[in-house]
Amino acid sequence: MKKLIAIIIAILVGLFTYNVLFPVISFFVFGHNKNLSHIHINENSPLINKSEISRIDSFSTGSYSSGDEYRQFWYQNKKYYIIIWKFYNVKNEIIDGFSFEQYSESASSEFPEIDDEVLNLGYKPLKVSCSFFHDFEGAKLKFGNFTKIQNQFQTDRYKGFIGTVDKMCIVNKNGEPEILFNYFGKPFLTLFVVYKKGDDLYFVIVTPTDGNQLPITKDMINIFNLE
Repeated sequence: MKKLIAIIIAILVGLFTYNVLFPVISFFVFGHNKNLSHIHINENSPLINKSEISRIDSFSTGSYSSGDEYRQFWYQNKKYYIIIWKFYNVKNEIIDGFSFEQYSESASSEFPEIDDEVLNLGYKPLKVSCSFFHDFEGAKLKFGNFTKIQNQFQTDRYKGFIGTVDKMCIVNKNGEPEILFNYFGKPFLTLFVVYKKGDDLYFVIVTPTDGNQLPITKDMINIFNLE
């Protein structure tokens, strides 16, 4: 009987550690600090072209962890929502191998969910969630079934697309979800860019705040300094 009780206690301790203690410790060690709220936009702001500073709302919000910095902006009097997400010390060559793929219709129920951390809780038009650990070697961007890609483009430093997106997920080389972008209610027009500068990797997103009532064009890439 004592041996059985010891086994039951060990199982309960293991379950508590895995389901409660480990996520809590991971959040405090690897999770994002929300102290980047209300940062003033100026000519030193990362990736924003100086000529576009006046068209960006005066303040950005965001958060950071030991490995990345997440920022969100509003553009043209909050007509557009912009995300710039910078990851530090990404040594691998990412751009050439970073591919865009769509889940097959039969796999719609398998589209991943990520519950570790939500970075923009309460902000529309999309919810951004991520895992605590990131490995972008061999990474891919996978779309939901209602995504329609209209235009793809690539240079030596970046690649991207314009399309109507319902959801998209960055997965690692093992197919494990790293970051999930989940749009609310319906597909939204989106400009997505992945950009590498030195050892820093950036994900950039532009989307209208009211859905598809405003245009998204490739010229909008000029909002950012990607040289």
